[in-house]
Amino acid sequence: MVKTVRNTDWLELISNLRAGNFRTSASLPPPGGVGMRLFGEKCTSCAGLVWDRSKLDLSDAFIWPSGYMAKTEFNINHKGELLNGRSSALVTIERLIECNSRRLTTNADTGELQEIPIGSPLAFNEINWPCTGTEGLAAVFVRSVDVDHLLHALGVVALLDHALGCQLPLVLM
Repeated sequence: MVKTVRNTDWLELISNLRAGNFRTSASLPPPGGVGMRLFGEKCTSCAGLVWDRSKLDLSDAFIWPSGYMAKTEFNINHKGELLNGRSSALVTIERLIECNSRRLTTNADTGELQEIPIGSPLAFNEINWPCTGTEGLAAVFVRSVDVDHLLHALGVVALLDHALGCQLPLVLM
């Protein structure tokens, strides 16, 4: 699972990771890790984190398919309860994996599944789960080979090592 992080939000995220037990959102890329649009723009969110899904407890996760705009930052309360009908579009992790592998996305107007042609990126999906610190954290990713983005991502790698003791590889997505 991957989470893009706004360039200015790393200190807040690291503070949350240190404290543990907070809800956060990420996306599950399709097989091979490519071919999906990620949250945010490359210039304002040039790096992010990768979690190993097999090491996470997703039993209390809220999962929406590609194309559904869950907007959990506005539609989940402080108790972790969904608001505004967002529960009606939830899917299982197995269903999300199947849709990713078949390149299916949710039509925003009709709610029906439609196939995305090869070469066109899938819209992001959303998995919101109770994150327990650094459990399952596997890597830092950078979204481009732009020198400023690479330097920023290398700084994030160093900051995570210093603040949390996490020695993570840097990967290009």
